[in-house]
Amino acid sequence: MRTFFLKSVLIGSLLWSENGIGQVQFQEIAQQLGIEHMHLSNEFIGGGVAIFDFNNDGLQDIYLTGGDLPDKLLKNVGNFQFQDVSASSGIASIVNEGSVGVTTGDIDNDGYRDVLVTGDRNYSSKLIRNNGNGTFTELVSAINDGDDWKSAASFGDIDQDGFLDVYIGSYVDHVGFILDNNNQIIGFEHKCS
Repeated sequence: MRTFFLKSVLIGSLLWSENGIGQVQFQEIAQQLGIEHMHLSNEFIGGGVAIFDFNNDGLQDIYLTGGDLPDKLLKNVGNFQFQDVSASSGIASIVNEGSVGVTTGDIDNDGYRDVLVTGDRNYSSKLIRNNGNGTFTELVSAINDGDDWKSAASFGDIDQDGFLDVYIGSYVDHVGFILDNNNQIIGFEHKCS
């Protein structure tokens, strides 16, 4: 039997194993890996997860949104073990409630992945700069998307200027938009009906 740690789908934490005849089996191993987390939302909104190497040590770390609870940043310390560095990194004080989705990208081209957390009711999204030393700083007012139920976001260089742009989706106003590195809407304003 082959066993792999599944990085692309994280529900709690799962271990994927193939039994040789093509069947996939999942096991809950979050506690084994040192992962204790719950996304709590009175609005029945699912939580977000980002798997990325925040400290460039070659190990994939985990960011989990908390909804009405603080978000968590879990540092991979090797051997499938994770350490909660939410407080020491500053994440716990930056995003202590109102989060839904999360995505990462290097917004300032410094070699370290930064974090964008989307906000649910009454919360704006937060752009959080990776300082490159294990800590993060909120870029206050960097994302001006209001407080109307943002759900998910994705980075990409849409205008091909060498800097990441971000698409932020919303599920109440049915509006998504792309912001460039100057916080300007570019490309199109997409309205779902």
